[in-house]
Parts: sequence; C-alpha cells; structure tokens
Amino acid sequence: MEGRAATWLTDMKQDCHKIAWIHNDVKEFNIGVKDKEIKNTYSKLDMIYVVSNHSKNSFCEKYHISESKVAVIYNLIDEADILKKSDLFEIEKDKFTFINVAKMRKQKRHDRLLKCAYNLKQMGYDFNLWLVGNGPEEENVKSLIKELDIKDIVKLWGLQENPYPFIKAADYFVMSSDHEGYPLSLLESLLLKTPVVTTDVSGAKEIIKDNKYGLICDINEESLTKTMQEVLENEHKDIQNNLKKYKGNNEEIIKELLKIFKVNN
Repeated sequence: MEGRAATWLTDMKQDCHKIAWIHNDVKEFNIGVKDKEIKNTYSKLDMIYVVSNHSKNSFCEKYHISESKVAVIYNLIDEADILKKSDLFEIEKDKFTFINVAKMRKQKRHDRLLKCAYNLKQMGYDFNLWLVGNGPEEENVKSLIKELDIKDIVKLWGLQENPYPFIKAADYFVMSSDHEGYPLSLLESLLLKTPVVTTDVSGAKEIIKDNKYGLICDINEESLTKTMQEVLENEHKDIQNNLKKYKGNNEEIIKELLKIFKVNN
C-alpha cells in the first residue's frame, strides 16, 4: 500500500530491488504521510507502480518524482469468480434500473446521486435506483431519501456478500464519486455487460475508453443528472454492442506483473 508501508520499505537494510504501489489519486486522497517525507521515501525506491495514468500524473506532479521511476499497471479483478457468482441467483426488476455498489462514505457522494434521482423524478422519468452497500454515511443516506421523498424509486439492498447478480440485472451502473484511484466496480460492471455512467474520477477514462463502454460526466450534480437523463432517453446500442465483445484485461496485466517479479510464464 501507499504511504507508511513505503517508508517501512525504504528503512529495510536488505540489498534488494524495492518497489511500491500507489492506489489513489494523491491530489485528492491523503495517504497519511507528510509531503516532505513522501518525497524522501519514494525517491529512494527503485520503481513505483500506480493504478492509472491519472494517478501517475497526480503523483509525479505533487511530489516532483521523475516519471521514469513511475509506471502504470492496472489492478486485477477475479474475472472467473465474478462471472460465476453473477449466475448464482437472479434479481428481478420491473423498469429501467440504475445501480450503485459502494461503501457509504463521503467520497462516494451518495448524496449527489440521490439528488440526481430526485431531479429526474421531477422531470417525469420512470426508473429505479438500487443502492448496494452500507457504511458511515448510511443514516444520512436514509434521511436524504426521506427528505427528498424518493422512497418509491430508491431501493436500499444493504451490504451484499454477492453483489454481482444485482449489477448484472441493472441497466446501468452509476458512480457518483468525488475521487477514486482505479474504480474496480466499473471493471466488474463491464465484465457483467452492464454499461456505466461515471463521474470523471481517476481511471474512468482509461476504463470507459472514449465512451466505448459507457458515459463520463463532470464531477457535479448537474452533469451527472444530464448524463443519467441521456441514458434514459437513448438506448446507446453502440455501447451495448461494444460490451458484447468486452472480455476484461487480466491477461495483459498478469504479463506485466510477471515481468516485474522476473517470473517466467
């Protein structure tokens, strides 16, 4: 992990190749170490790997680390296990459904998503929003649902051991976060052939690939509302057709990891 784990690594006396990972956008996420110490720590490492190009740019710019010491390797997901679990049971829906699967904490901005749902309801659109997960913001989420009077369109599923059948059943996955490192929930959705609407967080453009697998919006309520409205009004068959061919990217990632550790495949 980033931060303190890297300082421990540089303190090790062994004469060995030392590498570390950055999993977040450091301009948005405090990794728990003072800036001066971070620069001193990471400058001593042989190589640093980050999980998206956006994260790389943020890291190098903030701490003035040479780009030659920083490379991008995307995170893996257990593709076979996700596909298997997605077929364990079925979830029924009766209308167009957005889904969000995330821990209910401030950076995920469930409040923004709920306000977008309220805006769309006021415009007369007929849809459901499923929220899967729990967390420290759960009571605030429940209070806002009541305040906005959107209990009829918002379904709280709580924490689910297996969220994949829910994602598979939904029409669109929607991410409303302020920041991410490399959002694996988007990869999981694409693997299950569920297109996405996402705020322009770190890694989103690299996953969506010029709106090939979904739509990206600015990180604000107005833009997210407009983008959700867009998918309610248009089928976007091109996105659906692209997703039919999507097979994930674990194979290429594993090749890169094997090179790092000098393992012969």
